[in-house]
Amino acid sequence: MAPFKIFVQYLSNLSFTSPMAPALFFKKDTKANINVKLDVKTQQSDENTFLVSLSSVIENKLEGDKDTATIFTLKIEYNAVIQIDGSITEEEDRKKILLVYVPTTIFPAFRQQISDITTASGYPQFNMEIVDFESMYTKNRQQKND
Repeated sequence: MAPFKIFVQYLSNLSFTSPMAPALFFKKDTKANINVKLDVKTQQSDENTFLVSLSSVIENKLEGDKDTATIFTLKIEYNAVIQIDGSITEEEDRKKILLVYVPTTIFPAFRQQISDITTASGYPQFNMEIVDFESMYTKNRQQKND
């Protein structure tokens, strides 16, 4: 049996602002700098049922000589309601399921939402880099232990 079951995945929050549109679409030779912040959160519903959330803030800023102007800001939250197999009782195993395995499983759909939104907004397709949730988990654990 799999260590967890996903009941549903869904987009729970979305905000897209493009303060420079449509004027930006007529500019040539623009250089942009994209900054991505990603977070994983969990919330327990009952003994074995959890909500796992991937959230991100993506800021695309125009690089200029005098100041940096925002091209677009995308805020997105994507959730999964999951159930962990009742035979998995070790806290460390449960944390890895919630913070590594589930995010790794739902990330492709999350990434696709981001790509679709940027494209539908008139901008070039933005493909978020693949995230190594295992490394992220290990790094966060080490920081908490220091």
